[in-house]
Amino acid sequence: MNFTVYFRSVSIMATADSVADFLCLVPNLPRWTKFFLQVGSANQGRYAVQTKFGEATTWIEQVRTEAGKQLIINSLIGNRLESAHINLTGENDNTQVTFEIRLPANWTLEQIESQLDQLQQELYQLKALVEIEYGLAQVSREINKQERLLGLSENRLNRTLFA
Repeated sequence: MNFTVYFRSVSIMATADSVADFLCLVPNLPRWTKFFLQVGSANQGRYAVQTKFGEATTWIEQVRTEAGKQLIINSLIGNRLESAHINLTGENDNTQVTFEIRLPANWTLEQIESQLDQLQQELYQLKALVEIEYGLAQVSREINKQERLLGLSENRLNRTLFA
């Protein structure tokens, strides 16, 4: 079967490492994509999953590239290996996430547009999830930092008062 490759992207306000950390967790897949329905137990980094096409075994590989990182979501469905590629590029707290999707060359324009629209919605869902989790992590780090500083100030004050 012949395929045509399409790309869809979204910009996420988080570091590439944070985005990769989120994406590399197979249990996160059903949170942002409609293809993965449930994630079961892991065996040596490979997860039993339920997909739209039935049971599968899924794992994610991470590769460094000149431009950033590439994540490869591999799913063994029956005897067929399917893979999806996600490229992460960017600097600091702005990461461009580009998803590569292969669709059958004989699909109608309506089928292609429907699938690409769904993918774009999934990328927006991914953006929301990562930005919320990344933002919460930043807030938590800042609170911890402030608590440590406050603790140091209290220790100095106590030493001064009780000296």
